Amino acid sequence: MLILNVQEVRWGDGWMSSDTVLKNVREHLQGRYTTTEIERDGEAIVVNFADGSYPVDIVPAVYAHSEPVSFNGAEIKKYPVFKIPDGEGGWMFTSPLAHAQYLQIQNRRSGGKLYNVVRLLKFWRSCRSPRIPLNSFHVELLLASQATCIGAKSYGQCVYEAFAELNRRECRALQDPIGISGMVKAAGTDAKKERVQDAVYFSLQHAASALDAEDDGDTVEALRQWDIVFNYQFPKR
Repeated sequence: MLILNVQEVRWGDGWMSSDTVLKNVREHLQGRYTTTEIERDGEAIVVNFADGSYPVDIVPAVYAHSEPVSFNGAEIKKYPVFKIPDGEGGWMFTSPLAHAQYLQIQNRRSGGKLYNVVRLLKFWRSCRSPRIPLNSFHVELLLASQATCIGAKSYGQCVYEAFAELNRRECRALQDPIGISGMVKAAGTDAKKERVQDAVYFSLQHAASALDAEDDGDTVEALRQWDIVFNYQFPKR
């Protein structure tokens, strides 16, 4: 997050459009990194270091207030809440520290699989060009709230269940499980959501075939199917 002063996002008595703030951030970064591709992706500006091999998402934010947050019915403490772009010109609330605490709890419950599965889905997202416009924050909250990675499951099974849950929900917005960010979208626009849905459905079919092949002991076919899921960028070793 790029923390801005309130004065940098105010316009008269109101707030600037978050589109304007993102545009200003992009122009400022382009002035600093003149030979690096810098683009907008929903609520973030993506700086594609090393020709896109090391993309960094930068989200402008402004402090809003502090809010008590509860986990499992017990209030922990007050966390700072920020406003960030919602991908459609407006603003939404978020609290990185509160969400990080929630995700850490769920990651421990999953035996550490939650974070790793999220990383796999981020890799899957970036295997296409342009990358699949799936909101990684939506994925984190979805997998955590649905306990997708909890239990005696392989990573392949977790990835399959993640695709299945996204497909079942038709990539609809998710209510923030800790009640700060409201409805968290899977993608910023209807067109992007449709593209995510298509990619999820395609990958779900091949993930299912990969698991079937694994059950049959056909490792070669399983790897071939996972390679298709990850657009032929699945690690071969």
